[in-house]
Amino acid sequence: MPSVSSPIAVGSVVADTYRVVSQLGSGGMGSVWAADHLRLPGKRVAIKVLHAALASGEVLLRFRREAEITSRIGHPNIVEVLDFNALPGGEPFLVMELLSGESLAARLRRGRLAEKAALDITRQIGSALFAAHRLQVVHRDLKPDNVFLCPRDVDGELRDHVKVLDFGISKIRNSQTVVTQDASLMGTPYYMSPEQATGKNQDIDQRTDIFALGAILFEMLTGRTAFAGDSLPSVIYQVVFEPHPPLVQIAPTVNPRVAAAVDRALAKQPADRFFDMSAFVEALTGRPLVAVVGVASEVSAAEPTQLSAGLQPTAVAPAAGIASAFVLGATSLAPPAAKVASDPAPKKPMRWLPVGAIAAVALAAGIWGLGQRAPTRTAEPPAVAKPVVPRLVPLSTEPATDLHAVEAKQTAGKPADNVAAHGPRAKAAAVRDEGLPESVSAELDAAERALAAKDPAEAIRRARHSLYQRKSSRASAVLTRAFCLQGDLGAAKAELAHVSGGERARVLRVCHAAGIDL
Repeated sequence: MPSVSSPIAVGSVVADTYRVVSQLGSGGMGSVWAADHLRLPGKRVAIKVLHAALASGEVLLRFRREAEITSRIGHPNIVEVLDFNALPGGEPFLVMELLSGESLAARLRRGRLAEKAALDITRQIGSALFAAHRLQVVHRDLKPDNVFLCPRDVDGELRDHVKVLDFGISKIRNSQTVVTQDASLMGTPYYMSPEQATGKNQDIDQRTDIFALGAILFEMLTGRTAFAGDSLPSVIYQVVFEPHPPLVQIAPTVNPRVAAAVDRALAKQPADRFFDMSAFVEALTGRPLVAVVGVASEVSAAEPTQLSAGLQPTAVAPAAGIASAFVLGATSLAPPAAKVASDPAPKKPMRWLPVGAIAAVALAAGIWGLGQRAPTRTAEPPAVAKPVVPRLVPLSTEPATDLHAVEAKQTAGKPADNVAAHGPRAKAAAVRDEGLPESVSAELDAAERALAAKDPAEAIRRARHSLYQRKSSRASAVLTRAFCLQGDLGAAKAELAHVSGGERARVLRVCHAAGIDL
């Protein structure tokens, strides 16, 4: 692509607010600059500008969704975006927090990490992604380059604070705003799940990110990638068809519990992996994740309509992730030399790939772009609308209130026909008649039993599992009631948006009785 002159320069002022002080990086997609805030002395930000020639169609759509999705999640382990706007010439730009530190990729080039440090980083990544998954957002380009480590002093000890970057090609489940064809390959091969490697983008869900995080943790603990190869086709073939080396064989000193969890996360079939990120992290560390409940959790999981306003999205071309390739140039197809040298392996003759895999490999060439990294990485999407003091809710907290018991008290003494219309079992039976597959009904029956047993975490797990087979109002009703049991107001509100009329009134009544007003 021919070089494009930048619309801003050192010394210029952007949006009457930010004075540009230096350039951090530049590439085919645009440029990234460091700038000082004129009205807040000492505050420095990063400004990411998209080239005017690319400011339309799919590229602009992804650039904008990077801002909106990230700000919507609003998690301390996800880079903060402060503003989204356009320059006088029409070039869109993002204003993000400026990070100081290094990428996980840079850290790994110096060798593998200690188990404690690797698990600490994994837990923070998992926390960020779990928050994204709760809003039905799947990152789907998780890799060491998209994990930034910021040194922090914690009780006199220097520790890494993780920031997850680049939600530019993230997917909102069931959304049609960005048209993603099954033939399009999205992601980075070393950390790509089998469903991604074969171009089955409509099958992607949170377990895709679990696979990628498992591959990253494998590399942190061993100093080598889980799937190695001297060419793009050979890497993809291994991801799809070849088992990864068991972690315990490469790193025998690693805790067997950790090794077993990583091996399960790297299962070829999504159904064989952990169902959600919280289960994966708990299997690794023995401690469940804690949900940060704030304003972002109260946003509906439906994709914002303004994402597509005035734009004509096109089919996704097999190209590098917008954010990760933004200021990076193409390099060799082979993995970094340091990684190859640390993991010599006998070369195998090239195998013929099945037709579907060959098609995916051909399309993959467009996404194999890795490049030189700027010494300072930038941050990610839009500012939170209002300051909120988050509530910390342990996901495994046992509820103090049994919603079934509450409802039973409410219906006690009422006429029999009224009890029949509003009792918990009768209500469950009514919504069961939605033409749902038997397997879905069975999952939701199990979720209802978990609620009755005061186990909202199990109810949530079962209800979410049913959603991957068939979306239903009944599942959302179960999730809403379970979140009420946990005291998770934001998540309950988000699920309530998907509950239909009759069931909605029951859910509102029961949650109100439990002290949660939706």
